[in-house]
Amino acid sequence: RGAAPFDHDRVEGDFEQQAAIKRLLYPTPDLVRRFQQERRVLARLHHPNVAQLFDGGLDAGGVPYFVMEYVDGETLRAWTANAQPALDARLGVFLQLCEAVAHAHRHLVVHRDIKPENVLVAADGHARLLDFGIAKLLETDGAAEQTATQRRFVSRAYAAPEQLEGGAATTATDVYQLGVLLFELLTGPRFDNTR
Repeated sequence: RGAAPFDHDRVEGDFEQQAAIKRLLYPTPDLVRRFQQERRVLARLHHPNVAQLFDGGLDAGGVPYFVMEYVDGETLRAWTANAQPALDARLGVFLQLCEAVAHAHRHLVVHRDIKPENVLVAADGHARLLDFGIAKLLETDGAAEQTATQRRFVSRAYAAPEQLEGGAATTATDVYQLGVLLFELLTGPRFDNTR
């Protein structure tokens, strides 16, 4: 989608900090608008299972960026394949994701792109939901229009029926996607390609 995260270490004086920086690669007006929307969404979410936003701004070239919590972990797909976690551990991660999504919904945010690649799981089993790049705020004027799904941003293997039909996304969209993740956590991945 034209944005790239990368890791960054900061060492100043008597402290050291590691963060993830997300920056637009191709700052078209539409991508800048979406990127700024993602920053606004992340700024309102403070939950242990959502990667936290620390800072944001424009670089020297005027390209927007934001700084987020660095999560030392694997995608949900890699974690299940590599760690081969027991059922209790898989269900524990799923419940953490449900809590993160419920928190987002309480703040009137629909993620719209919940898939294994947007979940990182640390070695201790702590999960973080990330990539709110196509998330929408439900409280804005014209909410139905604001949450309409554009086909080019849909991960087809995890998309809810209304997304595939070009309809408006609601909190039910995220619940559907959580259901697909639960199915895969219990039975294994359905597809190799998640795009």
